[in-house]
Amino acid sequence: MDALGTLTMSAKELNRLEILGRVLERRLTQAQAAEQLGLSVRQVERLCRRLRLEGRQGLISKKRGRPSNRKLSAALRERALELVRSRYADFGPTLAAEKLYEQHGLECPVSYRSRQFISFHHWLPIGSRRVFGLGFGSRDAADRSCRIAGLLGATSRSVRLA
Repeated sequence: MDALGTLTMSAKELNRLEILGRVLERRLTQAQAAEQLGLSVRQVERLCRRLRLEGRQGLISKKRGRPSNRKLSAALRERALELVRSRYADFGPTLAAEKLYEQHGLECPVSYRSRQFISFHHWLPIGSRRVFGLGFGSRDAADRSCRIAGLLGATSRSVRLA
């Protein structure tokens, strides 16, 4: 809650508030609420108790605004990225992380490797890579390249392109 008394809730928390409000009004059972929310009945009991005692603020995540427990220190992050830049620039995220661990004793979690190295623009996620070369449906291009190479009469089926 801020100074003006405004409460910020996510869509998930608003949905919980609506369903648990119906439980407290006895229009819905805890079992039905648990099914709708994808939680156990015991967890719904806990949420109802918190809603009764703390009000709407009790449903807001207590983790909001805090750094992750898995967050690496800034110094460790910079050291890892510098080593990747200088020694392992042509390695993929997994191999670079293995080398960081083997050679330098730096352990990087899987989620960290991909996210940080991609944000550092060292690697591109698979979906955004450009594909070069001959793909399906490009037989005409292969035939043209054979003709250009001086292999008149040859087709892409009879000549293996390097």
